[in-house]
Amino acid sequence: MLQVTHRDMLARIGVLVLLLFYGAGYANCSMVPQNSTDLLSLLDFRKEITSDPRGFFSSWNRNADYCGWDGITCSRTHPGRVRELNLRNQSLEGRISPSLGNLTFLRILDLSSNSFSGQIPLLNGLRRLEGLFLNNS
Repeated sequence: MLQVTHRDMLARIGVLVLLLFYGAGYANCSMVPQNSTDLLSLLDFRKEITSDPRGFFSSWNRNADYCGWDGITCSRTHPGRVRELNLRNQSLEGRISPSLGNLTFLRILDLSSNSFSGQIPLLNGLRRLEGLFLNNS
């Protein structure tokens, strides 16, 4: 017979209260595990975009798995890790955020044909990067 102690019950109630307080409604039940580093890096990058005339970033919200966002391709061998970021020809304006350097599984970064300004940040963490496209940006 399973015995639940008073302490176990209080711990379970505490976890339930925390989930309710911090918004369990935003929990992602996707089959692909989320990677908080990749998610936060993408959201930081998005914050630096000052103009999105085509509404490209409309799919970039926390209610959807970021692996399904427009322009994002995640790795099959490392689920939840961003393998490609393709923002080619979206007429975006803004800065290129250094947080892209945290996408450590990124192989392709295509920011071509946009209107980015400022310096290209150090992207030292992109050790797997095979293709970087910045032409006409």
